[in-house]
Amino acid sequence: MNKVTALFSIPDVLKHGKMVANPVAWKTGQITVSVLSAFVITLLNMANVFGYELPVTDEQVNVISAGLVSFVGLFYIPVTTVASSEKIGIRVPTDRNNTR
Repeated sequence: MNKVTALFSIPDVLKHGKMVANPVAWKTGQITVSVLSAFVITLLNMANVFGYELPVTDEQVNVISAGLVSFVGLFYIPVTTVASSEKIGIRVPTDRNNTR
């Protein structure tokens, strides 16, 4: 049962005042993922513009692009930013009776 509750709990690195041991590596990874996702989207679209036949349709390229941008922009970047900084994070009350 503890494994199930741990699955839904907030990881320690996302809590306010906590951060990962190597924030430089996390921020480097964040930048790399952002640049690579933009590069993949551009590469797929530019191949189509220059007449290369890809085994995907324009709609599939758009869905892949939208999914990649959504994942990176809405999940990966915010999580890595919070995890690599002590100043921001999710505040978790330590006392359940304290409702400040």
